Amino acid sequence: MTIRALVERERRHLRRAEVAAGVLLAAALTAVLVASGAALLGRARWLTLPRGLPLSVWIVVGVVLVALAFRTRQRLHRGASRRDVALVIEQEQGMRRGALVGVLELEGQGALAERAARGVRGTLSTDAPLAPAMRRASSQRAIVGAVSAAAGILVLLTASPLFGDGLRAVLRPIDAWTGNLLDRPRIEGAPHELLRGSALRVNVRAPGRRFVYLDVRQTGDAWRTDTLAIDPKTGVAPWTVEVLRGDLRLVVSDGRATSDSVIVRHQHRELYGIARDEQRVSGRLGDDDMRRRVGDDDDVERFGEIGNETAWPSRRPV
Repeated sequence: MTIRALVERERRHLRRAEVAAGVLLAAALTAVLVASGAALLGRARWLTLPRGLPLSVWIVVGVVLVALAFRTRQRLHRGASRRDVALVIEQEQGMRRGALVGVLELEGQGALAERAARGVRGTLSTDAPLAPAMRRASSQRAIVGAVSAAAGILVLLTASPLFGDGLRAVLRPIDAWTGNLLDRPRIEGAPHELLRGSALRVNVRAPGRRFVYLDVRQTGDAWRTDTLAIDPKTGVAPWTVEVLRGDLRLVVSDGRATSDSVIVRHQHRELYGIARDEQRVSGRLGDDDMRRRVGDDDDVERFGEIGNETAWPSRRPV
């Protein structure tokens, strides 16, 4: 085995350990940063914090990964070159300084260089590690990286059940930005029409939120916003208006997503007459009788005699 091959064997071990340590440390920091972002954004705080915060978590992760990649590259460039490894072997084997480096540079360039290389090869073991201390140090760095990665993954797994919505916001930053991370809020139980003066009760369904904002406007009034606390178990918040004075418009929002607009139209109490099919109505319009059909949808008062009975105004609610 040549001197170059012996040095390359030690160099390969060092490079593998350094790359493994860098990758594992990057995994550990990524897991910790993602878990920290989930804790920061969890419990629906991502709805009130700036929209770009979930995306900024990944920007920080990217900066950290670039910094670690640059650090690992620098370590490989400075400490894992052939000359650097040869110097470490010289030190650990107790060789004269420069003996192995000189042979490594001159090997294969003449008879004298080959003779010197044979002399150095005779003092080096081809089976045992030539730089055991260097190997132990690099292996320890890889082990520290593995332990760090395991700890980071454990932190992330612990944060998942506690801050699940925050973790979803971190993993899906674009959906968190646009409000598509959760289903849109809904207004339930609102009728299309309601008698004027009645009370109205609706439910706002918005699971995954802590608060929602209900915009309300009745005919003739200005818009107002009510803040509703969502029950974390049912995902529902009740809302009531005591007296309906006009058409009512409702829109609910969580700060990102907005529900469909709901309109409840009011109806007045109206007057209706009593009529069935075609009746003979006698009035004071002349001597001739007139025939009229008074339907159920008449909205004016009808007076007159129907047979032997007198029809009086009556009320029928719509």
